[in-house]
Amino acid sequence: MKNRFLPLYITVFVAIAIVSCNRKDSVSELISQMTLEEKCGQLSCPIGFNFYGKEGDSLWLSEGFLGMMDTMPLGSCWAVLRADPWSRKTVETGLHPRESARLLNMMAGSIRSSRRLVVSSI
Repeated sequence: MKNRFLPLYITVFVAIAIVSCNRKDSVSELISQMTLEEKCGQLSCPIGFNFYGKEGDSLWLSEGFLGMMDTMPLGSCWAVLRADPWSRKTVETGLHPRESARLLNMMAGSIRSSRRLVVSSI
């Protein structure tokens, strides 16, 4: 029995192979343009619950976060939205869902504006 989907499978496989090759070339090119500090920053993943301040409805990026981005732009961070005794954030002092989204957008915007190359973060 002849597989009528074989041409489709081959087409999809070739398309994926082409995209994959182009992506590898793009990644290699990007890495070759990065400084040692930028490469180290991509490997860095600090704790982020102190990367913001909040008072009432006011929300801002902390000097610690902005300073890190000036020194060595981060590849990622963790525990930004954490609320527990360890982070000293509670339901009252932590972030509500809309504030979380707002903060992550602020962080992403800051990261994009501080980068000389387009490298994904967070």
